[in-house]
Amino acid sequence: MRPFLLPLLLPSLLGITPLPAQDQVSLKNGDQFIGTVEELSEGLIKLRSPHSTEPLEIKSDQLSKLSFREAPPEDLPSHSHQLNLRNGDIIPGKVTGLDPTALQFKTWFAGNLTIPRSQIKSLFYGIAPQKLLYQGPTQADEWNQSENWEFREGALTSNSRSSIVRDLSLPESFILRFQLKWESSPNARVHFCTSVDTGPENTDGYYLNFTSRGVDLFRVLPSEKEDQPQQLLTLGSSSKRTSDFHNNQGTIELRINRASRMIHFYIDDQLQGSFLDPQPAPSGSKVIFESLSSVRRQVSISAIKLRQWDAVTQRLRFEPRQDEENDTLTTDDGDRYSGQILNRIDENDQATFSVKSPLLSQIIHIPEPRSSILYFRQGDLPENSTGTFRLSLVTGGQLNLSEIQLGKDQLTGTHPWLGKLTLDRRIVSEVSLQKKAPPEPEETTEATKPSKATKKLKVKIQAN
Repeated sequence: MRPFLLPLLLPSLLGITPLPAQDQVSLKNGDQFIGTVEELSEGLIKLRSPHSTEPLEIKSDQLSKLSFREAPPEDLPSHSHQLNLRNGDIIPGKVTGLDPTALQFKTWFAGNLTIPRSQIKSLFYGIAPQKLLYQGPTQADEWNQSENWEFREGALTSNSRSSIVRDLSLPESFILRFQLKWESSPNARVHFCTSVDTGPENTDGYYLNFTSRGVDLFRVLPSEKEDQPQQLLTLGSSSKRTSDFHNNQGTIELRINRASRMIHFYIDDQLQGSFLDPQPAPSGSKVIFESLSSVRRQVSISAIKLRQWDAVTQRLRFEPRQDEENDTLTTDDGDRYSGQILNRIDENDQATFSVKSPLLSQIIHIPEPRSSILYFRQGDLPENSTGTFRLSLVTGGQLNLSEIQLGKDQLTGTHPWLGKLTLDRRIVSEVSLQKKAPPEPEETTEATKPSKATKKLKVKIQAN
């Protein structure tokens, strides 16, 4: 047994209940530790654990993921502009300048940035932060108390075939993210947008069904008549099998917009599919984790985070691009101006963008408050575009970084394009080891071709 595991095992052996989880350290071999990450430097992660009088020292080269307990959203500044880089990075901030070669961008967490135009894909205006609504668990009784579930080492763990539920007051559009871990088989269901207290009672809502053969997304519809069974619609699926998961665990993310009836499903930050519910979306506000196994400690759920999802951002992401050879500015009323966005002029506290269009005889000036999206023409990019780690930001953005060092208040690292960055630690939600994978497939809308992961819609009858 590795020596640094002993402090974590002693409380369980002595029957001591662990203190509420804060940060979570996940290693490549599947081990997990909870506590407060004090430092990451010189090849070591220093973790203040509730089970040890001295900080644990864990080799950072074994790190798979760091999940941080986030500060209350009202304690953090916010920005309404979002910068999207061509390597997939998303940075919230405020535009302070634009010239023929670069964009000046101010952030509360990384200071002032200067980004070459060729590295910018687009710029969004009118973005609302993805407000954190829930993070946990910190104890079992946060959820509907069940003698068949227990709180162990920062996770809800099942001890039999049973359900645990919480009314999270799910908004119309939200992001639900959590880590699922299992011993031998996932054999679990996650119900959401339902109003009942157990999985078997779900007659109007959605659920993900995890088995050794893959993951399916279902829509449950109430029966039309009292004596008839409920209907079960297969909305989509992922072909990812148990053998495809590393160390019997995965990070699951659902992005739901009930107004458009769209559900986007991710596993380990890879899009599995975007699925349309043909029926009006259910109105339930509860989330249920259901174990279908009678084996003790077979399924565990940790690092649960619920965020409000900004529908404006979603609309902008799906906005069609005119072409890659020209800049394009889209206004808030839908007008488009293609050609070259020359610069940003700030006079008397009123900023405008100057646009030169081949279709117009004169340069036009668009007030910045009227701007909705700026697209930039594609240019030459540096050869390296990814970092060793991907940082998820509490605002919903993300950054590629390498050579990460973490202190009490700051995180430093090297960006593949922007060089060395120093971040306010409060902006960081997760630090994940990058996995070499093909580019994320295009998300679909109702009008676009369905994802390959989408199965033909089926209607099944499920017996009560």
